[in-house]
Parts: sequence; C-alpha cells; structure tokens
Amino acid sequence: MRHPIAGIVILLLGLIVGWPTLSQASDLKAPYHIRIVLHVEKHRLLTDVFREQVAREVRDNLQSALGELARIEVADAHPRLSDIRARGLTKGLDGWRERTGIHTHFMLIDFAGTHYRIQTRMHDGLTGLPSPGVHSDRTRDRAYVAHTATLLLQRDLGLMGAIVSVVRMDKKKTEGEVRVELKGRGLGVDLGKWIKKGEVFSVVRMDGGGPGQVIPWVFLQVVDPPARDGTCLCKYFSRYSLREITGLRCVLLGTRSGALRLRLMELRPGAQHAPLTAPMTLEIRKHGFQGEEGTLLRDTFFRKDVDTSRQGDKGYFDRLAFVTVKSGDTVRASIPVPIVEEGLTVLPVPVGRDEEDDAVFRFRALQRNVLDAYLVQADLFRRINALTAKPEKRAEALTQVREALKRSEQDHQKLMMERDEVQKEIKKLDAKVQPSLTRIDERLRMIRSGVADLNKHITLLEKFEREENDPKRKEWLIQSEQAKLLEKDAELGQAIAIYEKAPEEFQTAALKKHMAELKKLWTPVNDDHKKARDFIYRRWPTLDTPRMKEGVKSAREAFEVCKKVEDTLGPTKLLKGMEIHTKRIEKELDELKPELNIDDEKPAQLIKELIPEIRKLVEDVRAYLDSKSKPADG
Repeated sequence: MRHPIAGIVILLLGLIVGWPTLSQASDLKAPYHIRIVLHVEKHRLLTDVFREQVAREVRDNLQSALGELARIEVADAHPRLSDIRARGLTKGLDGWRERTGIHTHFMLIDFAGTHYRIQTRMHDGLTGLPSPGVHSDRTRDRAYVAHTATLLLQRDLGLMGAIVSVVRMDKKKTEGEVRVELKGRGLGVDLGKWIKKGEVFSVVRMDGGGPGQVIPWVFLQVVDPPARDGTCLCKYFSRYSLREITGLRCVLLGTRSGALRLRLMELRPGAQHAPLTAPMTLEIRKHGFQGEEGTLLRDTFFRKDVDTSRQGDKGYFDRLAFVTVKSGDTVRASIPVPIVEEGLTVLPVPVGRDEEDDAVFRFRALQRNVLDAYLVQADLFRRINALTAKPEKRAEALTQVREALKRSEQDHQKLMMERDEVQKEIKKLDAKVQPSLTRIDERLRMIRSGVADLNKHITLLEKFEREENDPKRKEWLIQSEQAKLLEKDAELGQAIAIYEKAPEEFQTAALKKHMAELKKLWTPVNDDHKKARDFIYRRWPTLDTPRMKEGVKSAREAFEVCKKVEDTLGPTKLLKGMEIHTKRIEKELDELKPELNIDDEKPAQLIKELIPEIRKLVEDVRAYLDSKSKPADG
C-alpha cells in the first residue's frame, strides 16, 4: 500500500498573505457537509435491499454520532466513481484537487467468499485534498456491515482547525506549542469527543482559490482535548523551519498506535530519490527528538527496509514517532512520522547536513511559489479578458481585476521578502551547491510588470465606467483595452479580430496603421513558419504527459523555425505553455511513488527525462527573447 506522505513533497507556500483564521471565516457556525458515495458490487448476496439498508444505517449512525457538527447525505452516483472502480481509491482520488466545500467519503463494499469487505477514503472539499490513505476492514456478519463501515468513516472524518497563535517556539522554528481553533466551535458540540489527547493533525497551507498544499513533515499533536471555546493546545513538530505558522490550516489524521515500516532513500539535487550510497543510523523516539535513553531505538541500516515490529515494545509508537537520521555524528534529518495505515513510509535523506537540507528546501519552496504566482497572474489576465468581452459580465470583470491586483501586489511583496530570506540561507552553503536565484528574479520582475499592467487596466476601466456617457464609445474603449492585453499575451489574432470590429467612427488612421503592423507580425513568413505557429498555438497547449516526449522535440523544431525568421510571438507563446506544462508534470511527479509502486516507475522515469529537456528549451527560448528585446548597438 502506498503511504500518503511517502516521498518528498515540495512545499508550495500560500500566495495570499495571512490565510483567514476560522474565527474570521463566514462558515464558523456552519456544520460540515458530509456526502457518502456508496457503491456495492454486484453479487447475489449484495441485493438492492441490502444496499438501501446499509445506506440508511450508515447515514443514521454517523448523523447520530456527529449531531449538529455535520449534515450527512448518502448517494450512489458520482462523476469520479467509475474511475475509482477502475483504478481503486488510491489512484482514483490522488489527483482530485477541487474545492467543493463538501467532505466526500467514497465507500466500496464487496463480498469476498466468506466475508464482507469495506473500503473508504475521503476527499476534503474544504482544502481540495484527498485524505492520506485508504481505510479498510471486513466482517463475516451481514448485520455488522453498516456498523463496521461507520467506524471506518469515523476514523477519517478530516476535522479541521487553524493555528491562531504560537505559545512557544524554539529558535529553529521546528518544535514548540501552538493554539488551534477548531471548525465547528460555534455549534455547541463537544469536540473533545472526536479530538482527544495525542491525536495528530497534518498542516495545510491554502492559497486564494486553489487547492491546499500539505506541508511535508509538519504535524501537530494534541496536548489537551478542546476547551469549551473550541480551541486546543498542540505540540508542533516540523522537519523544516517555516517562515509563517499562524494562519495555517490543520486536518485531523486517522492515526493509530503501531510499528513503523520505513524505506530510506537519498534525496539528490532536483528532488530525485535514489538508493542510499552509505549506511545510515536511525534513532527513533516516542515523544520527541531528545533523550528517552530507556526507550530509544537505535540501529544502522543500508539499503534495507526498517520494520520496528521486530524490536518488541520499543518498536511500537503511539500515533507519532520521531526519527533522527545520522551519518556518523552528522544529523542528516529530524523527521516526525505519523502512524497511519499499514505500509511503507519513504524517508528522503538529504546528501548534506540537516541545515543544508533546510536551506535547499526553502529555495525549492520559493522556486515553486514564484512559478505558481506567475501562472496565477497569467490565468487571471485570461479570465479578465474573457469577462471584459461580455458587457453583462463587465461589473464582475472589474471586481476580479481589483482582486487580481490586490493579490498580485501581495504576492510580489511577500515573495520578495521570502527571496531575501532564502538568499541569506543559501549564502551559508558551500559555493559548489548554492542554487541560483536568477530565474526566480526574472519571474519576480514579470510579476511586478503584471502588477503595473493590472493597475493601468483597472484605472482605465473605472474611468470608462465613470466618465463615458456615450455607450457606443465606452464599449469600444473597453474592447480596445482588451485587445491590448491580448497583444501582451502574444494573441495577435484575437486582438486583430477585435480591432477589425471597431465601429467605423473609431477606425482612425492610427488604428489602421497599428492593425497593419500587427497583421504583418502575425502573418507567417512561409509554410514552415505557419506549421510552427500552428503547433505552438493549437497543439502544444493540449499535450498530456505521455505525448510530451515527442512534443518537446516538435516544440524545439518550431522554436528553431521561429528563430530563423526572427519571430518573437511564437517563442513568447511557447514559453508561456512551457511554464504551464512544467508546473503540471512536476505535480504529477510529486504524486507518483516509484519507490513503492512498480506501476509508477515508467511514468516517473518519463517525467524525469522530460524535465531537463523542457528546462533547456526554456533557457534557450528566454535567451533568444532577451536578445531580441535588447537595443541594437549604436
């Protein structure tokens, strides 16, 4: 079974400063909305009457247990159900990142000769994330199926909270205590029934509207059950030091007591896993990363899996274990590991010291965060263009522009602060392993330029709405601004179409001259150039990962054709597409676990081969565009 946190997950920091705490959220007193999607396989013993009985009993049992904390409904259909039946609850849900506002629990029931088997997994629609793993159980008693299923659901409710304050924190910001405010605290429900001492939360960072991002190797453990005010004190444990802690969301994990099964992998540059090249010593503790000499489990491992069940009582842990990885006397990593389901947990071990790993982690986090901010801004421009084109959506467009402007300004300000902090950290590293900030700085300049464009756009739209009394002129002014944004996005064809539809009284000599210049730029020089443009604008954005290997080769050929005729439009559009593809395939790679699942080996290898090819093409395209943007000598 694939473990939910197996392998390294690159942290994507939130894009908006300060995620609102639950006390500020409008849904504070709203109950959880839980939807159970029940599928019963066809079998002569699994009749429609049986299915209806299980559905009714599960709904009533869970509603009775949760009371005012949740609204429960049961369904037998869902758009993702066919995929889940074909690929299972793990692969069928791993890629679902939609924020629906609903906790959707998928429940599969079948009959395996002598017993009824139940499997469940939840998708958290508040964060857009699936729960860590599949829960399963079985029973021989037909009358006990609904009760067994209810218990499985209760182990994976995904109750949520937010870190509202730091009570204490060590200098490294890796251990301390925090106070958590729980969702549902205003409903008059005893949350202590569900959140007990020792329970473990994962930690999630939310951006404005996209799915949350689980911060790897960061966990909270409840010190005391929730107080009457719906808050609880938690111990905070993190492998990496985080810049911001308050405002982060946390989600209750279905942890248990048990043994650890670990696989150590070496984490090499580029976040790639590889077998260990040298023996490692593990120190595993029950309550923290220091002391406990009487119960400390210590052993040296090299290319073999760790199974602590062989160590007797020392090898069993209550919900959370604390693993220190050493090479000689050098600490490579200090990692809190939750005990979730049976299965291997992959521990990525850095090549260098723990402090170096922390600096490189923060660099990668910043790198991903800057790319994400850049792509979000580009997507907002596209959405604004689409809304501006529709008069009935004009007010909504103006609202979105304001929101986009505020968000982009916050993004840039926060990212610049993060960039300066990361620079200080990586300067402490050996010069040979210091990553370059050049590409990050380039994207930050592009985000800042986008902020300036948004400022200009909102000023003009507000002016048109406020001052223009002639409806025809106002409409043309707004359309012309939309065309200018399309020009910046290298969509000259769409811009030209808008200009050509301009009312006759606005077809000035200057506009006609501008259109002529645009058409000259937009018209392919020859057949090869036309084919290159067609690939870049039409086919390139639609490619999925399996077709990317050949697609990158075609993209390179299209770029060389554009370069030969000194075209900058095609390469500009190609570059934008590569940014989107890069983010998509890196996300896919994060979700693959070839070290645990043989079926993931081939797609993971394909992506690993693609990434350097795409990066090289990005570098070449950007170098070409930079050379064309520089003024000629003399």
